Amino acid sequence: MATKTNKLTAALIKQKLNALYEARAVWENGVYKTSNDELYNLLDKCLVLFKELTGERSLIKELNELLEARGAKLTNGTSLATKIVRYVFDGCSAERSYTYARVLTVANAEKDDKVSMRAFVSSRNGVEAIRKAPKDGSLSAAQKAKNNVDHAERHYANAKAIVPSFTSNDAGLHPNTEAANDFSVALVRKNKDGSLSIVFGTNNKALVDQVLAAAGKEELKAANDKNVPTQASAKRDARDAKMGVIKRSARVASNVTRGKKLLALAA
Repeated sequence: MATKTNKLTAALIKQKLNALYEARAVWENGVYKTSNDELYNLLDKCLVLFKELTGERSLIKELNELLEARGAKLTNGTSLATKIVRYVFDGCSAERSYTYARVLTVANAEKDDKVSMRAFVSSRNGVEAIRKAPKDGSLSAAQKAKNNVDHAERHYANAKAIVPSFTSNDAGLHPNTEAANDFSVALVRKNKDGSLSIVFGTNNKALVDQVLAAAGKEELKAANDKNVPTQASAKRDARDAKMGVIKRSARVASNVTRGKKLLALAA
């Protein structure tokens, strides 16, 4: 890890914070309505300031005083990321403050310095997904769903069909031209004679992804169940292994005894 070289002084903190504060105001009053590029730029600069202040008690104390001068109520549990966000995004809701602070905290821990904030946030499916992601490092619901979709796309790309292949001119049964996969969703009706008929098809990407997520989840579960032995089979395997050892030991003992008898006869 590179040695931290911090040239930030208490006199410069207010200057840097106010510059970010003013940039935020310009963003909210202007390009905010059309683009999030400036938001990512702001968060990137906030992250730089976060790194500069980390471990610098005197500078953090200066930040605390600047916030208290604005009437902000701080506690011992208020994180550094939250303090920076409260100053720069002054007046925003508590939920929004938490979201941006969470982005800074996660980015500080996981973002490579060569990766832009925009690219990092996009790779995590947006700021809201980062906010909702569990803090213990486990996958969020959205990440689990994506993993299930990815698995389903790989598995069912060459899986054996459960009904005979057929052709159709129904546009809904053909993949969406904007989709990155070759799937669509069919509505199947069971007829009175027991036969099945496809009565509706859609290539709506959201619906297809939902079905792929469900299919991937079931397929992963089936694969795991197949690989994990049941309690009964585990006991049976242990018993068979034990019996194998006993039988091998018995054969060895028998061979030794037979060998001794042969030596006795030879003598």
